[in-house]
Amino acid sequence: MRKLIATGILMLTILPSRWGLAQTDTDAAVDSSMDAASVEAAQSDPVIPPVLKEEVVAVYPEQALADRVEAEVILEIDIDETGAVEGVQVVTPAAPAGYGFDEAAVDAANQFSFEPARQGGIPIPVRITYRTVFQLAENNPAEVDTDTQVEETDAENGTPAAQTAQAKVERVLNFRGTLKERGTRLPLAGVTVTIFTGNGNLAVGYEAVTDADGRFEFYNLAAGTWMLLAEPEGYFPLRTRDEVRKNELTEATYFVERNEYNPYDVVVEGERLRKEVSRTSLKTEVIERVPGTFGDVLTVVKNLPGVARTNAAAGNIVVRGSSPEDTQVFVDGVEVPIIYHFGGLRSVIPLGMLDGLDFYPGNFGSQFGRATGGVIDVRLKRLNPEKFGGYVDINLADSGVYLETPLGKKAAMAAAFRRSYIDGIINAVVPANSSVNLITAPRYYDYQWLGTVRPNRSNELTAFFFGSDDELKLLFDNPADFSPDLTATSGTTSTSFYRTVLEHRFTPSKNFENVFKTSAGRNKIYVGLGDQVYLDLNTYVAQIHDKFSVGLSDDVRIAAGIDYLYSIADARIKFPEVAKEGEPGGRPDLGNILYTESKGEANHSIGAFMQLESRLFNRWTIVPGIRFDYFTRVGKSSLAPRFNTRFDLGKKWTLKGGVGAYHQEPSFDETDPVFGNSNLGLEKAMHYSLGFEFSPLAFLMLDVTGFYKKMDDLVSRTDAVDTADGGRSPINYVNGGEGRVYGLEVMLKHEFANNFNGWISYTLSRAERKDAGDTDWRRFDYDQTHIFTALGSYSLPKNWTVGFRWRIVTGSPSTPRVGAVYSVDSSYYEPTYGKSNSERLPTFHQADLRLDKKWIYDRWMLTAYLDVQNIYNSPNVTGYQYNYDSSERRPRQGLPILPVIGVKGEF
Repeated sequence: MRKLIATGILMLTILPSRWGLAQTDTDAAVDSSMDAASVEAAQSDPVIPPVLKEEVVAVYPEQALADRVEAEVILEIDIDETGAVEGVQVVTPAAPAGYGFDEAAVDAANQFSFEPARQGGIPIPVRITYRTVFQLAENNPAEVDTDTQVEETDAENGTPAAQTAQAKVERVLNFRGTLKERGTRLPLAGVTVTIFTGNGNLAVGYEAVTDADGRFEFYNLAAGTWMLLAEPEGYFPLRTRDEVRKNELTEATYFVERNEYNPYDVVVEGERLRKEVSRTSLKTEVIERVPGTFGDVLTVVKNLPGVARTNAAAGNIVVRGSSPEDTQVFVDGVEVPIIYHFGGLRSVIPLGMLDGLDFYPGNFGSQFGRATGGVIDVRLKRLNPEKFGGYVDINLADSGVYLETPLGKKAAMAAAFRRSYIDGIINAVVPANSSVNLITAPRYYDYQWLGTVRPNRSNELTAFFFGSDDELKLLFDNPADFSPDLTATSGTTSTSFYRTVLEHRFTPSKNFENVFKTSAGRNKIYVGLGDQVYLDLNTYVAQIHDKFSVGLSDDVRIAAGIDYLYSIADARIKFPEVAKEGEPGGRPDLGNILYTESKGEANHSIGAFMQLESRLFNRWTIVPGIRFDYFTRVGKSSLAPRFNTRFDLGKKWTLKGGVGAYHQEPSFDETDPVFGNSNLGLEKAMHYSLGFEFSPLAFLMLDVTGFYKKMDDLVSRTDAVDTADGGRSPINYVNGGEGRVYGLEVMLKHEFANNFNGWISYTLSRAERKDAGDTDWRRFDYDQTHIFTALGSYSLPKNWTVGFRWRIVTGSPSTPRVGAVYSVDSSYYEPTYGKSNSERLPTFHQADLRLDKKWIYDRWMLTAYLDVQNIYNSPNVTGYQYNYDSSERRPRQGLPILPVIGVKGEF
């Protein structure tokens, strides 16, 4: 008896003109209730092909059986989002024609049933290519059984035997495989896998397409050696062989290596509507490779236009010449009190938790308030892991671990922890006979937990808990060595905070979104020299931020919300007056110590905002907005109108401009009745910006922005006294200062292309201030005329990456000592100073280098990196150290060459 079979092989084809998400009318592809962000996210995911649930074997035409004719027919099958067959067309008809092969194949395909194709978890309609093979069983090496027999033709008289109407085949699964990305273990979906045996004209092969989990299956393979081939785009080809044994199931997992493990290759993001004049967005993939920053998210900000260079050990950010306290740092819209650990080399949130950041040097939108400088908004990762994974990062400064995992199909969580061991290193090298003993050397740690639940398309719930703790304790053998007024034998500084953030994102349609966030936590700061001098501040804070946006049309959207901040503080402060902006940072007067104490002091900051986002003529964006704030600590309110606009001159050029008002409270010590003036008002600023963007190539953009910032009612020290009650109480501060900052920012940014990513930034600026009672302008403390940075990373073969950064910056202003006067009471030469900020430190210049090498294993990856700051050991001057009577000085230098070696294992 002869056996016969009709088989089919499925191949996926997406036709954007009618099928899939690339069409103009996305409602045909996804539920119309989906918001634009969900559609965008779905489009960035690979298409998971449909799975054949019910296959109907084609009827072998009777005349073809009689004439022993074989053929194949290639079909295109349209499958809707439910998995039903909508239509079948013949692409390549059978040859020879006339036997009815085409009709039989179409009839069978119309009866198929599929699990629908998916993209981003969303069912979508697709068109597939399906090949139906009509083959006599004795010519097919697959061992199949049939319950319908065919009688042999009489060879002598040629009488045809009775024929069957259909060949019914029993499918026996005997080969199952899984394709995964080498190193990450991520499944490779939608990949065509070919398996074949034999050679030359006798070779027989079959194809299958991997599903969402990277799995593929073959049925009825003959026992023997089979070659397997897969060529995913962007990967090295997989060529291997496996044995198939009779009556056994062969199972195998194959790890396929990427052509390059460059993180930029996998970034797929839609361009958000640009609403601001100046906004720089960086992804974590870019941040991690910037030389001289140790891959830290906020250290990278210091390389952007408009950001001044600060002391290497200073954990602050100076934007457009303003004081550090004028710039706010947010984590997904939640204010963070302490963003850097000791030394300013590490921020308090690891890279694994983050998606990226947005930096606004000025003219930021109305949803941000309580700042007159700039805004940094660090974006948390929106968890959607496909597997349990993470990394362990170990270097000379600290070690950290990050883990993430899915929790079913609708939830996920991640956790991280990092601790330094600088304390162990310093304790090992500091001599035992040193005049300063380290009870606790500088040490820090931080921790984070992030969880996300998406019960349905419209709702997303996120919880984020994070905190940080830094501490340093010193023991002085002889306090008088440091100051004749110092009697305390120990010193301590510690900072810590924690926050719990809850977020609900509600997006019932593409025309409405509401994001509600609430947070609560504690900030604790202690700085002290025994009981002689201390600052002990313990603050509990809570914040509510709610923003909703409504789309009135495709081109017009209104966004509005509330922004409420509450704090209650316990404070004990026993401290001398400290130097303020523009004042020389001499030795604190420990003989004149002030004391204040408060318990349960509550403050409220109540804000509301609204802005209109409109896109006219598909090229002109205008964003007028307004913000209202009321501050209970000073009892003042503010109304801040803002306006930004962008106009596209074709595809390559964009003009942009903006103007806006901004307000902020004075610092807490400035409004304290003892240290400051409780009658102070708000500080004010007006931002003006005008510029253009030019993109000659898809990966290259030139951004030029001119800016002017006018500041009024700045808090300024005064010698005036209050005589209202018949006494002479010092007022300390008044809102009598003025400021102005103007300049030009230029950034030439090269997105990742041709194995290179980097930018050149240049800032030309002037920052000046006039204090209360003064008639002449002087330089701000952070005025730096020229700030130039060039950096880049280049991907080399075999997973090597090299990065380079070079900076040259005008020296910071300084106030010179012009002499000293001997004080009999303190037995100390009191220095005398020249005009405030009338000198400059020498020009700063430094080069940094980073080298990465990645090794790829089947289930994990190992990266070794060397990050070297100041590779040519530039002796940059950070200030001057004077002798006892200020008659001589010598430069105080910054960090020397600083190499950091580390390894990072990812799985």
